[in-house]
Amino acid sequence: MLKINLARLTRGEIAEVVAVYCAELGLVKSVAILYPETTTPRAFALVTMAAADEREAVANLLGDGRVGEMVIIRLEQEEHSIPNSLLRNAVSADHGLAHRS
Repeated sequence: MLKINLARLTRGEIAEVVAVYCAELGLVKSVAILYPETTTPRAFALVTMAAADEREAVANLLGDGRVGEMVIIRLEQEEHSIPNSLLRNAVSADHGLAHRS
């Protein structure tokens, strides 16, 4: 798992941050960022490394799972990056939308 500033970075910038972390362990072939539909500021990175031993190193250090040759890394919001009041407002707004459906 990595804690980064999901709220202030674009999807491309998040991919770059993940790539920098993984590059410490080898050659990064690709990084894809996925956002599940939740109220929790969270995302997942699917990382492909050039070699099996590099993939193993990323999986051991940062990984939360594997799919084929990809390592799944859970990304969570740095706690100090979003004020709690804004998080509460976002959750309230999401719940309000759910009740209208």
